[in-house]
Amino acid sequence: AGVIVRWLESYHRVEEHPDVAQFGYLSDLRGTHVGFSIGERAYGLLRAAADAGTARVRVAVDVVRAPSAATAIEARIEGTDPSLPAVVFVAHVDEPGANDNASGVAALVELARTTRRAIDEGAVLSPLRTIVFVWGQEIEVSGAWLDGSGITAGVGLVFDMVGSDPAETGAPFLVERMPDPGAVWLRAPDVHSEWGESAVAEEGLHGHFLNDTTIAAIDVVRGIDGPWETRAHPFEGGSDHVSFLGREIPALLAWHFTDDAYHTTRDRLSRVSGREMRRVSAAMGAVALALASSAIEDRREIVDVVERAALTRLDWALAAGRETIAAGGDAAVEAHVIEAWGRWYDEALASIAAWGATDAALDGPIAAARARVSERAAVVRADLSR
Repeated sequence: AGVIVRWLESYHRVEEHPDVAQFGYLSDLRGTHVGFSIGERAYGLLRAAADAGTARVRVAVDVVRAPSAATAIEARIEGTDPSLPAVVFVAHVDEPGANDNASGVAALVELARTTRRAIDEGAVLSPLRTIVFVWGQEIEVSGAWLDGSGITAGVGLVFDMVGSDPAETGAPFLVERMPDPGAVWLRAPDVHSEWGESAVAEEGLHGHFLNDTTIAAIDVVRGIDGPWETRAHPFEGGSDHVSFLGREIPALLAWHFTDDAYHTTRDRLSRVSGREMRRVSAAMGAVALALASSAIEDRREIVDVVERAALTRLDWALAAGRETIAAGGDAAVEAHVIEAWGRWYDEALASIAAWGATDAALDGPIAAARARVSERAAVVRADLSR
């Protein structure tokens, strides 16, 4: 007749919230069968009744069954050169929580409105590249848009669970980086979220400036708006950024994880922070404007940001490699990790020139930065190979 599911994770803290139920998807049930989730208390009552004999459950469910297609909404701020690849934002609308993902939908709406108003009022320059805002069903809408919009996407920026109130949930703001060597070889200070890692192949890595440009924008917002707990972590997957990455388009995810209301009946407005939504939108909006900018000064700044990040990462990798080797790890593997980071950042610096299309004035600064990063990577690799 149907399926009743108790599906809860340890972080849902069922001992404190015995009536919380998680929403999700059941396997395809043919015919008119139904299925739904229940909480810990209801499960205990049902389990006790079943153990005592035959347990009968009366269920009333209103269901509409029909073929359907997801609706997508798109807004654009046209660039002065719409032939260039666009900066594309995506927020999914199909999960029913206040944080996941009403907060992403609302934050992206306000970011679009505010950016348009700032351009009209002359507070910021009109972008060279078009900035696109897309709303629809998770993963499906981004894939369909990329295949059928007629616009070439340059990067993807995804809003998913951006409003989680850290004071209520304890969840920091996270940036899930596009795949880099940290997704292949996890080393300190990187850690994965509770979502967990996904398999990433070394040969699939392509360096790009997007990761560190985003982290730098977050640091600027923190400097303006006060202390803000944030963390960037290696790629894990699971949201609309995978649609871009699967088409070899740089993309990353802006989100919070985890809190005890994730994907449950407790994901309500009281756990959402307007300030958090504003901070995330300010940082990600700054990234979009910098990437869409026609000013060479913006790309010069990105060169400096990526070079500093590269040198810092190589220092981190050196410390982690020494620790791993001291614990019995393979020095050759750790030297290879350094080599991979050096190569990834060399590509990331080169991607700045490719993004600018034609800017001879950047050739010298980019070449000098690539040389300094290459030199540092060689020194660090030699250190670990001894």
